[in-house]
Amino acid sequence: MTSPLSDPNFVEVLRLFSKEFIPLCIEKGGPFPEGELHAIFSYGTLVRLNLNQTSSWEYDPQTDVKSSRYPNHRFTSQSSLEEIVHGNLAQFRTTLKNHPDQEQQIRRAYELLIRAGYPHPGGQSADTITHPILETKDEKNLWLTVFPWLSDDPLFTLSYTDSQQKADIAGREQRRLDYMSPHLIALIDGIGKITYLGY
Repeated sequence: MTSPLSDPNFVEVLRLFSKEFIPLCIEKGGPFPEGELHAIFSYGTLVRLNLNQTSSWEYDPQTDVKSSRYPNHRFTSQSSLEEIVHGNLAQFRTTLKNHPDQEQQIRRAYELLIRAGYPHPGGQSADTITHPILETKDEKNLWLTVFPWLSDDPLFTLSYTDSQQKADIAGREQRRLDYMSPHLIALIDGIGKITYLGY
């Protein structure tokens, strides 16, 4: 997989969220709760978590292969699905090995992402609310897509585009792709500092 950090659009999403949106939130509403973190995955899924939360969660490829919530229709064969989920497991373990000091935050971010499931098209879990959270000087805005029926956990998607329709369509697909191939890219603290940068 090509690193999303080589994608100018993704890099701009990361910059806008950490360097402009978070400081704007602090300016208007005060500081974030102590220990709050934002985890961003490679396709733009945003997960909110806290440093005080612990997790022993482990990525289980067999659960993914057997689960009816996994989007089997997107794979040409059972073997291609198994190859992807075993690759996901290897990537998850490598991330933990390379960043032992942030193991709990990494586990928790993955746990919330996977536990929420896959927003199947046509189902209630795919219903979204998309709105701009940051206006920029060009024609594009930073958009946040919310999945109100997917999970009670704080999961969203971020996109940088020029219309609500595009952001809504992108947000749904980004969430599905992050579920199928989760790769944690960044942990951002409550003042906008990136404390972990993957790839």
